[in-house]
Amino acid sequence: MRDKVILVDTEDNPCGIEEKLAAHYNPGKRHRAFSVFIINSAGQLLLQQRAAAKYHAGGLWANSCCSHPQPDEVLAESASQRLSEEMGIDVSVEAFGTCEYQLPVSDTMTEWELDHLLIGHYDGEVFPNPDEVDNIRWADVSLIAEELRLTPERYAPWFHVIFPLFADHMKDASATARMHQG
Repeated sequence: MRDKVILVDTEDNPCGIEEKLAAHYNPGKRHRAFSVFIINSAGQLLLQQRAAAKYHAGGLWANSCCSHPQPDEVLAESASQRLSEEMGIDVSVEAFGTCEYQLPVSDTMTEWELDHLLIGHYDGEVFPNPDEVDNIRWADVSLIAEELRLTPERYAPWFHVIFPLFADHMKDASATARMHQG
């Protein structure tokens, strides 16, 4: 059970432990989180529609997986474990950035996260946990960007912050790959 979060300062230094729900009640407390982006060989991103019963942002689309590492966990291992629990897939991930946001997610809750952004590659079948995920889909980055512009209310608040960072990372990775081919 992931019922604790690690409170952190602006430099991601731990400064306490808090019950997960308590850390999310307004105005929120800054805590460590991770957001995972899984891409396939076609460069499509695996999106999940959060289960309607989630404590916030239920029914909204978001990145492949997001959660909070527990106090005794290594971040990348925690993310891979959570991918297995939520999406039924075994994937190694690597970091590509961090960001901080403080966003309302309901009338009473705020996500104030120092978010570690992780990426992994996967081409197999996905087995979402219905307690966590209502639906999944693979989508091109350009289509997601267009949907965010046209129907922003369909996406979790934090996805509006982290998706552009992911899209930039993908552009940079593509440019680097082209340079090495030439």
